[in-house]
Amino acid sequence: MKLFSKLFKRGPDDPAAEIIAWLSDKSLDDRRIVAGILYGGLHSLKIWKWVLSQPDCDVGTASMLLWQMGRPDIVIKNESTHRPVDIDVRRELVRFVSERWKENLFADAVFEFDPREEAKSYRRELKKKGLQGQDPLGLPDEAWKPIIGRRPVGSKVAELEPARFMDGVLGALRLADLAAIDPQQWEPIRRRSLGLD
Repeated sequence: MKLFSKLFKRGPDDPAAEIIAWLSDKSLDDRRIVAGILYGGLHSLKIWKWVLSQPDCDVGTASMLLWQMGRPDIVIKNESTHRPVDIDVRRELVRFVSERWKENLFADAVFEFDPREEAKSYRRELKKKGLQGQDPLGLPDEAWKPIIGRRPVGSKVAELEPARFMDGVLGALRLADLAAIDPQQWEPIRRRSLGLD
């Protein structure tokens, strides 16, 4: 984890704050790429909200985060395949994107995203729950449609080329999330990984 702190040149206690500081001078493409590789814990939610709150965040990025990371189908199932906090993170991301979208707070499309497969899965879950034709999450009408744009082209900074670097970043996020969920078990492990014990 020393590599992680050295690269970000900040304290090791909040990986989300470190990544946000690091992303603050990166391109729209880089932010989209990094947002798309986060695995979805409490710290990832902080980063996603920051990305979504940037004035140049486009509807393609919002759609990708809504459907692939928020996963309305999993939210409506109300089942977590990983951790109990997973549903809360997904529900909050879906709510945050939906509200901002309805308020027209996203820039015009830059990046493509086609949500049709994810929307089909969501509709299937609604049907199973007897909610066919309804949308209890209140997703914006435009969010159901394919977004026309281009694919993101990141700089070497956001590429997975230095895989150890991104593994370190994602590992720090995962440990921080686990420590927040179960501090008694995971905080000592997180502290050791940071060289604090």
